[in-house]
Amino acid sequence: MKNSLLSIKNCLTFTLLFGFLYSNSQTLVQNFKNPPASAKPQIWFHVVSGNMSKEGITKDLEAIARAGIGGTIFFNVAQGVPLANVTFNSDAQRQLLKHAAAESERMGLTFGFHNCDGWSSSGGPWVNAENSMKMVVYSQKVVDGHPNISLQLAQPTAREGFYRDIAVIAYPALPSEVLDAENKGSVTSSDPDFNIPIATDGLLDQSTKLKASDTQPGYVVFDYGKPTTIRSFFMLMNNSAKIVLERSDDGEKFVKVKIAEMRRTGKSEYGVSEHFDAVTARYFRIASATATTFKEVSLSANYPIENLLGRILMNKQENEKFPAIGDPDPSMVIDKSKIINLTQFMDPYGRLKTTLPAGKWTIMRFGYTSTGAVNVPASNEGRGLEVDKFDRAALKVHYDAYIKKVIDAAKPVAPKALQYVEIDS
Repeated sequence: MKNSLLSIKNCLTFTLLFGFLYSNSQTLVQNFKNPPASAKPQIWFHVVSGNMSKEGITKDLEAIARAGIGGTIFFNVAQGVPLANVTFNSDAQRQLLKHAAAESERMGLTFGFHNCDGWSSSGGPWVNAENSMKMVVYSQKVVDGHPNISLQLAQPTAREGFYRDIAVIAYPALPSEVLDAENKGSVTSSDPDFNIPIATDGLLDQSTKLKASDTQPGYVVFDYGKPTTIRSFFMLMNNSAKIVLERSDDGEKFVKVKIAEMRRTGKSEYGVSEHFDAVTARYFRIASATATTFKEVSLSANYPIENLLGRILMNKQENEKFPAIGDPDPSMVIDKSKIINLTQFMDPYGRLKTTLPAGKWTIMRFGYTSTGAVNVPASNEGRGLEVDKFDRAALKVHYDAYIKKVIDAAKPVAPKALQYVEIDS
């Protein structure tokens, strides 16, 4: 009797489970054929160079709805198409976005928009340099210790006319830093128009072009006058290129040391900051088969931390992807207990008056400036500096200048459709 009851119970369970699965499968089939609004895909709605009208918007949205799309995200871009008469962030454009939102509401579509002109990423002409994305910059100098030090510290790079000091420190100079300071070598180029002072001044704000091609590579040559040991090189350029570091003992026959690993530091900027096993030679050269616009190029006996560009915020780098800083010789590790804070001894004009014990000292002046990055591909009216995403007040300026205006215009006529603001790339 007990086994019979168990069999009946199992049968009922199976019947109920089968019925549930059948019913659920039928629902899945129906929902697949006629998906609910929450399951429908959304697409980009690109308007190129302000070419938009109420009639065109309505026709586009009606076609989108017929195709089973659930909603759109509006982008204004300017790329390769003649400009129309609808200016970005003008009242005329807001009225058209209001119309798009209202039509989306009527058709049961969702509607959103990108937070600025272009698709990358969050900028505009309302963002000033102080509110823009920033990076850490520095200058350094090796000096002899003295009871009465008085010197002018070079101001680090200042982009967009903006610079603020952070700190001034000193520490016993590393032997490799002393070597760099005492033997800078002479620099020549294969291109007579290449401006060597701009490319080697330690600043990242001006640029000069090195002509090159597959048949006639371009070179920047460092002649140290005697065998010299190099452990790293740094470059910042306006374009990506295959850059090779080479060495030579006679200045005639060069052999490869390393192919540079490019890191994208901005919308149109690339950098190289690498260390490697020590290489000794009299001549070193940077070789490129592509015309390259340099902002800075330098070699060093020093062994800096790995991915310096990422660590000073010049290029994007997710924290978990940072490589180990490297394994330098102990002679190239700064003793943090011997670092001296000299910030209070520098005046607002960069003049330092202080005392340092006898010996060689490295003095570093740290500050920050704008990255100079702008939103792209944007119209002239919508292009401007990228806003500082870590600054609440700066982000509010950006929000109020465009996003809030669109929301204020569209939300009353599309309370259900207007659902999101997007930040791309």
